[in-house]
Amino acid sequence: MPRRKPTGSDRILAEIAGASRALRRRGPVALDPALAKMVGARDCEIAQKRKFPAAPSVIEETFALHVRAEKLPAPEREVQFDPTRRWRFDFAWSEQRLAVEVEGGIHAGGRHTRGTGFEADARKYLAAMLAGWRVVRVTAAMVNDGSAVDAVRQLLQR
Repeated sequence: MPRRKPTGSDRILAEIAGASRALRRRGPVALDPALAKMVGARDCEIAQKRKFPAAPSVIEETFALHVRAEKLPAPEREVQFDPTRRWRFDFAWSEQRLAVEVEGGIHAGGRHTRGTGFEADARKYLAAMLAGWRVVRVTAAMVNDGSAVDAVRQLLQR
């Protein structure tokens, strides 16, 4: 049986799979030593006290890679949608009022699945919906199997 010639989408899928594997192997990178070296230890301590958002997770970076590979409009990252709260969306398309929240740690008893974390998330999503946002919650499995980016594509077309 003759081998078929690889298509552009085959190449993209292979690149996504390779990048996803590399991100999973590498894991999160400690930013504190790098920040301390770049801006000085005192500035780094001040930044930590301000509670800047944490670095993106591996699964968030995988989702961002999928968005780029599908040539979807680039989302904003860590968008604060409520002026009085520090609530942020992982990804947002402000013009379409579409937000994506990548929920991590769902099988490991992470913050999103424990009582107070779940309650806080529910309040955040309710406030977002009352403000006119469509909020899509996705898991790592949904990102990895492509269903998350497929849903976003469909919602952006509406």
